[in-house]
Amino acid sequence: MTLKRPTSDHEGARLAALAPYQQADALPENALDRLTTLAARLFRVPTAFVSLIDDQRQLFSSRYGLNITGTARSVAFCDHTMAQGEILCVPDTLDDPRFRDSPLVHGYPHIRFYAGIPLTTPDGHHIGTVCLTDTQPRPPLTDADRQHLADIAALVMDRMEVQRLELLRHASQQRLESISATSPDAIICTDLRRGITFWNPAATAMFGYGPEEMAGQYVAGLIPERCQTDYRNELDRLTGAEAAISLPRTLQIWGLRRDGREFPADVSFSGWREGGERLVGMIIRYVTARHESEARLCELASLDMLTRLASRGAFMQQLGQLTEAGVPYTLLMTDLDGFKEVNDTLGHAAGDALLYHVAEQIRLVCADAVTAARLGGDEFIILLPGGSTGAGLTAERLIAAVQTPFSYHGSPVVVGASTGIAAYPEHGEDASSVMSAADLALYRAKASGKGCSVLFRPEYLAAEQRRRGFERELETAVRQDQFILHYQPRYDAGSGRLLGCEALVRWQHPARGLLLPADFIEMLVKSPLSVTLGE
Repeated sequence: MTLKRPTSDHEGARLAALAPYQQADALPENALDRLTTLAARLFRVPTAFVSLIDDQRQLFSSRYGLNITGTARSVAFCDHTMAQGEILCVPDTLDDPRFRDSPLVHGYPHIRFYAGIPLTTPDGHHIGTVCLTDTQPRPPLTDADRQHLADIAALVMDRMEVQRLELLRHASQQRLESISATSPDAIICTDLRRGITFWNPAATAMFGYGPEEMAGQYVAGLIPERCQTDYRNELDRLTGAEAAISLPRTLQIWGLRRDGREFPADVSFSGWREGGERLVGMIIRYVTARHESEARLCELASLDMLTRLASRGAFMQQLGQLTEAGVPYTLLMTDLDGFKEVNDTLGHAAGDALLYHVAEQIRLVCADAVTAARLGGDEFIILLPGGSTGAGLTAERLIAAVQTPFSYHGSPVVVGASTGIAAYPEHGEDASSVMSAADLALYRAKASGKGCSVLFRPEYLAAEQRRRGFERELETAVRQDQFILHYQPRYDAGSGRLLGCEALVRWQHPARGLLLPADFIEMLVKSPLSVTLGE
């Protein structure tokens, strides 16, 4: 059966507005896929997708849990969502006469529940939808659900607006200036020798400087020190090779206002030649609201915002549930080797890209995992079902996958990984104990030369307990002045005159007697107590 298509008196204008957003190749990689994954996790549905609807078809720009790339517009639920102009929720499609005979209900993807919201351009045209579906009926969306879905749609539209701006990055300065007066985005043109040559009103509102102040200044002054590497890498790319002009791209970076406050921004870089000079244009988009909204939704969906793995809190909650139910599991705790060097040499954008790449390797290698999470920084943890048998092989495969060179903007990036393995109930009676065991095994793996995996052994815990006990004794020794000095004099061999002496520290341990530095110095130098003792 073909659904009756809703009609619009403005279809021509709508299709014209749609056209710039269909250039999917300009959209930052994974930008929409991350949001559809977020939507599916947030609403706990098996399928979520973003559709763009032309005159004949709906095409899925991004999809989660869906094995088709589009359908005819005539059967599209989303066409009704666009026509309605607001959220459309169908708790059970068999109860709705508009959809009960649809081939999408009786055939794949077997839609029984549907919720969609239009994607609306800044000038008010509906060009597609963000949709959620399930193969089972569900209750209607709550008011909170509707707000969350609206937030997801706003994030998707924001990403697609970045896509639209990409189409302008091939423009000359003249074309950039022609669109700048009404643009909500900062537009800056710069000659790398003479500094800034153009500065639009939105740039003034964004940074707090007027065009007269910025003429001849350099854009680097608008970027925090920690982001300078990313910015200069992009300039080097645009100016280092002629081919880079035809390969513009967007960089997520932080801007620096006149008053010293920082803000997150998307910067679309482009390059061109005029009069033999290489010029660079930047379209800068303020994305604080997007970051805040996405962070809030990720928290609700229990996802890590960068990698889209589980958050630490969500992981620990699931771990606790399995432990309470007595279900055996194994943990792989993985830490990257050399991550700081990537951040220091290539910039934080490269570090973020690397973390996302590692998350992708975890998804590929550990496809049978119950869940995986980013604990923080460059530390990840994978929850495998069952005991530790075979976990070592999985850990080695993961280490090998992480060590495979990763290409960042054409440059190979190589890091290593170390992994600690622990299992429940073999290595701990509760979630915290098993986590501690995996952490101790990881410590042993890194101490063994890195790039390897280590399975927890009980003696590791005993050694750690001895170390911590000794550390507490050391703290007590400093506080109670248990350290004494022995002086070794130095004499002139000819005259017998005293030249000085060397002060040697000793620990008068209340139970073990006099301890020489070899017994405690290694631990002492790693502790802030060494400063106190030195004084």
